[in-house]
Amino acid sequence: MSKFKDHENEAVGFETKWKENRTYQSSDSQTEPIKRKDEGTQPVVTSSSEAQTSSQIPSQLASLSPDEEQSLAKFLSNISNNVMKELDKNDASNAMARLVMMDFEDVDSVQSEKVRTFEAPKIDNKQIKVSCVSWNCTGSLLAVGFCSEQHNAWCSHAGLINFYNTEKSSPSRSITTKSCVTSLSLHPYELSLVAAGMYSGEVCTYNLNQDDVDCLMKSSSVHTSPISQVSWEYTVSASNRPHLVVSSLDGTLSLYSVSLQTNSMSVVKKYVMSDSSLPTRPGILSFSFSPLLNTTFITSVEGGHLYSCSTLTATIEPSTPLEPPGETLYNPIVEKFEKHGSNVLACSFSKHSSAKESLFVTACLEEIRIYTLSSVSENSCL
Repeated sequence: MSKFKDHENEAVGFETKWKENRTYQSSDSQTEPIKRKDEGTQPVVTSSSEAQTSSQIPSQLASLSPDEEQSLAKFLSNISNNVMKELDKNDASNAMARLVMMDFEDVDSVQSEKVRTFEAPKIDNKQIKVSCVSWNCTGSLLAVGFCSEQHNAWCSHAGLINFYNTEKSSPSRSITTKSCVTSLSLHPYELSLVAAGMYSGEVCTYNLNQDDVDCLMKSSSVHTSPISQVSWEYTVSASNRPHLVVSSLDGTLSLYSVSLQTNSMSVVKKYVMSDSSLPTRPGILSFSFSPLLNTTFITSVEGGHLYSCSTLTATIEPSTPLEPPGETLYNPIVEKFEKHGSNVLACSFSKHSSAKESLFVTACLEEIRIYTLSSVSENSCL
């Protein structure tokens, strides 16, 4: 028997909505107006210009006449041997052999180095001491003077001058002198010429180009006491050639004219430091000429006295019985500076002084002083 039965439900209906009117609403929107800005540009205006040197016309070149050509050829022929000789000297020189260019901005890279040590020799098995040194104008040769350590009275010792270069410890040449050597000075441009002052008061010049080096020129009667300093100095009267200036403990300073052509030397002028405040004439210990005004020089004398001198204003000094007859002496003292506590051992002008301020330095046992010729005061003492 079937478990299902027939059944009918009542119909259910609903109203349709598809024909109803839809609701609409309008809405508008507007963006902001676009901003515009116009600018004008203009390229840089350029201008071109040209320059042309005038062409050299061959016909305008300098030309020599036959006579001038012969004169030029003769001149070149006369000087060629001397020029070649000097060039050969430069080639053989070791002055720049150890030259090293340094960057001085890097201080740590600047170092000192001992290149060579020269020992003092012995004469007659007696030890002698170094008394003076001098470099030649190229720096390739060093002259060293030697003298005995003690002098009880007059000098009876033999002196010695050794010449060294920086490549060897042994001397390249030696000169034995009749008296102890107290001062040396090599010529400012004549490489072979050297002047030496002796304890005996003698002044000798030597020519190193000669095989047998002997005293070429000497002056033995001008000074009566040991020579304290010799130096080649330019003076007004010397024109473009230097004078040999020599100071001595006899209180005189002499200017010598030296000629290699005639192998002669003669006294041009002789000065004395005559100070009325001193009982006797003091011996001259050192001097220095101004590099700016070569008529001006300073001298230091025994007792710590220091003077400023001039060759232009020097006055004639009255003669004394001690002076040779017919000899004229000049007193060049212009100004006397404050006395030092002891003898001034050295004085020297600065080569880097300005035209407005000329500096010089003095050295004694107790102190070093720096002066200016324009203003001398205690403030200038170091």
